[in-house]
Amino acid sequence: MDNILQLLKKIQEDLNETKESVRNSEINLLNKINETFDHVQSKLQSLEDTVSSQEQRLDLLEKRVRVRNIVIFGVQEKERNYDELNKIILDLFNDVMKISCTDLDIQSLRRIGKKSEKIRPVIVTFSTLKRKIEILRNKKSLETQNCYIKEDFPPNILAKRRELQNKAKEEREKGKKVFIKYDKLIIIPPKEATNRANKRNHSGSPPEKYTRHGIYNKESTQIQKKNTLTSYWNNKHGQTSTRKEKFSTADSATASCSGTNK
Repeated sequence: MDNILQLLKKIQEDLNETKESVRNSEINLLNKINETFDHVQSKLQSLEDTVSSQEQRLDLLEKRVRVRNIVIFGVQEKERNYDELNKIILDLFNDVMKISCTDLDIQSLRRIGKKSEKIRPVIVTFSTLKRKIEILRNKKSLETQNCYIKEDFPPNILAKRRELQNKAKEEREKGKKVFIKYDKLIIIPPKEATNRANKRNHSGSPPEKYTRHGIYNKESTQIQKKNTLTSYWNNKHGQTSTRKEKFSTADSATASCSGTNK
């Protein structure tokens, strides 16, 4: 009987050791899995940061490439080659918009998209940003020609601007003044909008002076100015005459002394 009890006790100890070993193995395995997962996660985060940085750089480069571009819609496709299209665009600028442009002002131009029944827009790249801004400022002059001009934005920016258009419409219906700047919606605060309106309506003439009774006294102001100038000149000439009298008194005293000595 004792032998059986000892055997059972030994079996129980072996089972406990086995359980402890399995538990330790599980803990070690989980620790290794966690370490591996953390390492993989850090690598993924680093890759995401790198991709995000590269996307920002690409967006910046694309923005710089398109910064001197405009897109003209509604120009009839009558050209047969590049030179004819260039002449059509130059005539549009010079004759319709009344802006002097030459071949040197245009770096390149081309139609966008595949040829079809619809009129394809023309993308124009200017040699300088100044010329592009000048064209955009006068784009309303093309309304009589059924043409219109827009800036050349990347596809992702265009998608954002379409989303912002609906939001801008909702804000305008609420009576707010808003505008879209590149890919952001700018809402002008009421105070700032009022200040801008006041600055536009503010006249350049100086404010008039009023008395305590609210009556403007122009004559008293002029008399005060005259009195100020008169007192200034009188004081100045008075000081000069005083100096002359002092010098003349000193000269006469010197002359009398010299006569006595003789």
